[in-house]
Amino acid sequence: PGSPASPRLGFNMVEVLVALVIVSIIVTTMVSFINDYHQRYRVAKARADLVRIAEAVQIAEEKSGDRIRRLSEPSGAVTSILAPFLMDLSLTDPWGNRFSEDPVSKTFVKSATGDPYVVDIGLGRLLSAGPDGIVNTKLGQDPPDTENDLLVDYRRRPWVAYTVQGRISMSTADGANRCPVTSEPLTNIALAPNGSLFAAIKGGNTLMVGSIDESNAAMRQVVPRPGFTGSVSGDTFSLFYPNSGSILFISGNDLHRYDYGLDRILPLTTGGFFGGSDSSSGDRFQYGNGKVAIYSFQDSNQVAHSLAISPDGKLAFSKGGDAGGGIYVVSASGGDLKMLKRATINNEFLPVTWLGTDSLIYMTNPATASDKFFSRMNQDGSQDIKLHRAAVTGGISLPTPSADGAYIAFFMSENEGAVLRTDGAGFLEEFPDNNMVKPFSYGPGINSTVAPLWTRDSRLMYFVARDGTLLQLGVDKIKTGANFNSPQTLVGNPSGSSGLTPVSMDLNNDETLFGVVSMRPPGLYIIPVLGPDGARTVAHQTALSVGEVPPVQWLDKS
Repeated sequence: PGSPASPRLGFNMVEVLVALVIVSIIVTTMVSFINDYHQRYRVAKARADLVRIAEAVQIAEEKSGDRIRRLSEPSGAVTSILAPFLMDLSLTDPWGNRFSEDPVSKTFVKSATGDPYVVDIGLGRLLSAGPDGIVNTKLGQDPPDTENDLLVDYRRRPWVAYTVQGRISMSTADGANRCPVTSEPLTNIALAPNGSLFAAIKGGNTLMVGSIDESNAAMRQVVPRPGFTGSVSGDTFSLFYPNSGSILFISGNDLHRYDYGLDRILPLTTGGFFGGSDSSSGDRFQYGNGKVAIYSFQDSNQVAHSLAISPDGKLAFSKGGDAGGGIYVVSASGGDLKMLKRATINNEFLPVTWLGTDSLIYMTNPATASDKFFSRMNQDGSQDIKLHRAAVTGGISLPTPSADGAYIAFFMSENEGAVLRTDGAGFLEEFPDNNMVKPFSYGPGINSTVAPLWTRDSRLMYFVARDGTLLQLGVDKIKTGANFNSPQTLVGNPSGSSGLTPVSMDLNNDETLFGVVSMRPPGLYIIPVLGPDGARTVAHQTALSVGEVPPVQWLDKS
């Protein structure tokens, strides 16, 4: 037999090539992994830097009252205004870039003496160019280029929803960004307290509900619909519940509730019980704290009605007329209408509103122009007491309760108002005799179309005058606060401040008062009354008329 073959002592060429391919794949994978790791590390560091710097910039702006325009000096050292609020005395971009604004193109370009991060002063945000080293986002404009740039907001910019000629739009409070929500004209527009939904009449005969969202312009038709025999008209109003998820509307002289989440209509009264006809001629208030909705109107038979919705969804209303007139309550689930107080004369109990969830405030309003009293009673009709001894006179506006429920404020005439305690102790302590109402007053007149606004500690109340002056009322005195008419306060306000009409007020979480006003030249303006900024034009409204009150709702109160 032949001798056995000797063992192979090496690799053939194919094996060597396979091994090299495997090694190269491993090396390539490792290099790619390492590079990717380093890139992700740089991105993470840039994001962390932006968050940290944004917090420092926010504090620095609040402390100084100035706007931060750049982060570092040409030498690389942090600016003196920012240095007390940053641990690092120098800032670096993970990719080693610095940027300065080109005065010609108004863009940011690489510069050896620039900032590692870009300050978008108009919109209050910081930008990192990211791995590509190019600032792709257009400053002062939205939306940002988040695919290529890194971005952190350091100045929250509240948004408002508003109407212009029957169309709903959104805008940042600084007016830098505006976008439409609806494209077709609507009437009788109502905005939800949290700014999530709107309700309106389309074409004079269709009740629509939609989202206040620029990316979702679709509207849902509520009435008419299959299975619902009622109808609506151009006079139908809608009133949002404080939870923002339901609306109250009149159809066929009856009250109905529409629940948006369940897409259902729930009857609250039946048999043509409420009113002589649908109507929108009245005052519709959603209190600034979003807790109570109230509406007062007069129907086509000249019968007055008042509606109020409690924070937990109970409905109270005063029905005008001496036949079946009185104060009624309906539970949040509906179907259990209960009369609390029967009227003996036409329009005897107007207006009515909730004080929290368990008590009602109403006014005894006889046919005479005098001898009017506010009273309080429990939701079951018990403990019905008058809140003051001396009668009030004149036309009474919708009462506005303070945040803690201790007071209600109301206007009694074109230039007078009063604040009443809800515990039965009468008017404020500055009127100790309680035998004659000595209201606060303002010579040029009070704008009763704008509901008073209480601070959350219930110590101060704001209201506006016909001449645009904003007034502040304390517990024991009244004083003039900011004036909407000041040419130094309003940007673009013409000499003489013709046509100025405050339409809304709101408080942010820091109790900073904002005003929303319309004025000539036509426009809607946001005015931070307490703060360093001037007015910002939000929208132009060519058909604006003096006294017009378009719906305005804050979408972000932070």
